Amino acid sequence: MATERDPYRVLGLSPSASQADIASAYRRLLRRRHPTRTPIGPTRRRTSTSNTS
Repeated sequence: MATERDPYRVLGLSPSASQADIASAYRRLLRRRHPTRTPIGPTRRRTSTSNTS
């Protein structure tokens, strides 16, 4: 069973963040965890966690 994670915490934002801040943080997180930019391994697992946020 997967554990629920707070999407704001995953993105490093407060719940009062604007839509633009959320979109920017999401894109930044995906760039940082993209498989072609990082070594293969736990990145794929982290990327799938990012997609659920």
